[in-house]
Formats: sequence, C-alpha cells, structure tokens
Amino acid sequence: MKWMRDRREYEAKLRARCRVSGEDYDAVVDSVVDAFESDLLDVFCDLKLHPPLKDIAEGVLLAKMKSIVDSVKNSTLPDIKALFKKELKMNMGESDVAARLLDYLEGLTAHRGLLRGHAGSRQGDQGIGGQVCGHGRRPGSEQLLVTCKWRR
Repeated sequence: MKWMRDRREYEAKLRARCRVSGEDYDAVVDSVVDAFESDLLDVFCDLKLHPPLKDIAEGVLLAKMKSIVDSVKNSTLPDIKALFKKELKMNMGESDVAARLLDYLEGLTAHRGLLRGHAGSRQGDQGIGGQVCGHGRRPGSEQLLVTCKWRR
C-alpha cells in the first residue's frame, strides 16, 4: 500500500516536472518492473499471475497489485453496525461534540489503556516546548488535539 502511494506521488511529481520542462513523460518515467527486485517480482508473477514476467504488461501488473491492495483480508468484513452498537458508548446528553469525544477517549483510557499521558484537564496541559501532553484544547483554539500512543 505504501509503495502504491509512493508511486502515485512519484508519477504526479514527474508529470509536473515534464509539463514545466517539456520532457516526454514516457521517456523519463521508471517502469514498475524496475522499481522491484527482480527475484521478488518473479515470485509474485509465479504465484499470482502465472505467466513469466517477460510476458506481462506493466498495466496488468499494476492492476493485479491494486486488486490485492483494495481487497479485504480473507474476504470478510466485520459487522460495523454491530461493532459500533456494542463498543461505541458516548454521553449524548453532552451538547459539546468535542467534550463528548474527549469523554469517550477518557473511557478508552480507563477501559483499554489505549491512551497515555492522561492529564485529566480539558484545557490542554502544556508540556515541554508548549506541546500538548495528553489531550485537550490549547487555550484560544477550537482545534481538538489528541495524542494517542497505541500498545504493541
């Protein structure tokens, strides 16, 4: 997925450069095949595409990679509605959406230990260099700032 994003960025920058400089895009762009180690690409073609690499067009290779990236693992999607109904518990009596979200995140801290640096203050505790430690709002700002540190 990262490679696909990096490739899109590379192609966009190269197209912009070619527009400015007048170069031919097809003459200066690196092929997809050249972007991978040849052994890795050979194994990929053997396992997923079946014909040898020399017989595969670049568009077919990109289409297969895109279909893999866009597919869901094991072809199963979780029941999102049931998951939200079971797990998402917010205080709907709170009229301020940001405060409601912060209350929910505090609940995650207590329930799952997902957030660290819990400061207990909604006014945005300031740390070294004026950065927000934990969660909250910077004084005078309407932007909600949340610092999460996920367990591994």
